Amino acid sequence: MKINKYSALGNDIVLVEFSKNDLIIDNSAIHELLIQKNIKYDQWILIKELIDNQNHFEVTIFNQDGSTAENCMNGALCLTKHLENTFKNLNEELSIKTVFGQWMIKPVNEEKYSVRMKLPRNKILDNAPKETNNLGQYRVTLSNNNSIDFSFINIGNPHAVIFSEDIASDPLILWGDDLQQSKYFPNGVNLSLASIKNKEAMHMRIYERGVGETMACGSGACAAVMAGIEQGYLNHKVSVIFKNGTLNVSYNQSNNIIEVIGSANYLGEIYT
Repeated sequence: MKINKYSALGNDIVLVEFSKNDLIIDNSAIHELLIQKNIKYDQWILIKELIDNQNHFEVTIFNQDGSTAENCMNGALCLTKHLENTFKNLNEELSIKTVFGQWMIKPVNEEKYSVRMKLPRNKILDNAPKETNNLGQYRVTLSNNNSIDFSFINIGNPHAVIFSEDIASDPLILWGDDLQQSKYFPNGVNLSLASIKNKEAMHMRIYERGVGETMACGSGACAAVMAGIEQGYLNHKVSVIFKNGTLNVSYNQSNNIIEVIGSANYLGEIYT
């Protein structure tokens, strides 16, 4: 078993790679190993053996608290860099099977990587609150009796998106913690705060379920772009700006495919 650490825009990702000669270790044991070694991360990804003869892989994604996650686009960027390091000349697009579908990944140049995915059908909220306007936004009352309006987007994992002029001052952690207790999100939800700069750029903060506030989130960027397009705020190609860098997101509504292009950094080997 090999464990390596990567980062995408400050989003720390641990990749755990098994070979056919490794003893089978359950996921909780790996989680405990990472805790014992005091490894800091946002998500860790289990990379399984090649599942066919075309260099296709299968992965399972876990959050910081040990819960599973359906999607992690920044993790996919890190995985692309890892496979490029492994194969040295990774010129073809690879298919990565996930619990919700698949990533199609490839290097773009020496610094950038591409992740494409066909989106699942958008799910509606169970027992959804009454829509507040014709933008499809929902209103939820929080524990302090204040309310928030948000768009709901599902791209394998659930996202609530709020557009705001002052995301730096908005109480992201308070809202995010509160939403995890909401009856509308029995399995938790990611919360994105987005500030529109223009039709092709926006700034973002993100709260990830099972983690808390993180430096960046690729799937959150995708969800915010989709919500912004639906509401007429954004074009179909958008630069999503986080504190430590930018993701370029493109959404093709006709074939329901979204692409993220961004960078990833290798931080070193943890265990072998």
